[in-house]
Amino acid sequence: MNSCNQDTAFHRRITRAKDGDKDAFRELILTEAPAIESFIKSRLSVSYHRVVDVDDVLQETFLSIHRDLSTAHFDSKQSFSNWCIRISENRMLDMVRRSKRKKRGGDMNRLDGDCQDGPGFVDQLEGGETKASVKLRRLEEADIIREAMAELPSVQRKATQMKYIDGRNNRSIALFLNKSSQAVDGLLKRAKAKLKAMLQSSD
Repeated sequence: MNSCNQDTAFHRRITRAKDGDKDAFRELILTEAPAIESFIKSRLSVSYHRVVDVDDVLQETFLSIHRDLSTAHFDSKQSFSNWCIRISENRMLDMVRRSKRKKRGGDMNRLDGDCQDGPGFVDQLEGGETKASVKLRRLEEADIIREAMAELPSVQRKATQMKYIDGRNNRSIALFLNKSSQAVDGLLKRAKAKLKAMLQSSD
């Protein structure tokens, strides 16, 4: 395929991805993932390998691409590739700065994206694998989980949010909802079962 045809195919795919086509977005990311990973590995100094993980930078990069794609503009596939690399560099620098703050006694939050995206909850439903294709699937599942949570009964939704997004323990949730701990256990189990079912039906 010549460069003109490649750019035409790229523009069609990027348009579909911006319109919310998950398959088009997956194709874009999986095409760029090897180059992004190689760049991260080449730029991440040995001194930070133990505190900044390549897979975490990849996931942060995918989240940023997913968030910002709709407002970005590209003249060609190469401009898109360069944009992805710049994002990965920014996410890597962010993580290095956070690791430095941790060394100085500051807190470094777990790098799983924005709280409302719920990747921590995705980990409760799926394995914690870190290959690029699995990380992309987890990002897609976070979208499905947000949609599924909106369909939960209000008390189940509140309990689920407090447990997996706010990080509260069951006793705290029970006090807030004025329910017993056993009742909270039941709410969380039913909510988790429904969310799992929705993930499976989306395959």
